[in-house]
Amino acid sequence: MRKGIFSPEYYLEDLYNMDYNNELYPTEEDDINYISSVINELVNLDYPLIVYRGINSNILPKEYDNTHWTTKKEVAEGFGNKIYVGLVESSDIIDFEDTIRHRVMNPGEHEIWVDNFDDVKIIHAYNK
Repeated sequence: MRKGIFSPEYYLEDLYNMDYNNELYPTEEDDINYISSVINELVNLDYPLIVYRGINSNILPKEYDNTHWTTKKEVAEGFGNKIYVGLVESSDIIDFEDTIRHRVMNPGEHEIWVDNFDDVKIIHAYNK
């Protein structure tokens, strides 16, 4: 991981790129507090962690490199008709920089980024 990725200031530009930023976080102090809350939530996750991945069933799951998982089942169900339930056994497989960045930019998706689909242990899959 690069130095500084657990610093809220590192993600200010990402937050500023969002169209609705000024409505949600009108001051820089609000911005920093919001990003800090995202970082704190991720740093304090309990493992093993249950995650979900929704994909189009016409695409093989292994074709999803740098996969985006979510901690919310309903979010995964909004992204595809084949839902994978996975287990992240430790923080070692999480790409924290991209996870924080995308949680800042897309807070409703509750993303967890991993570099390789195979790093997540699949414990269940179902069609919705």
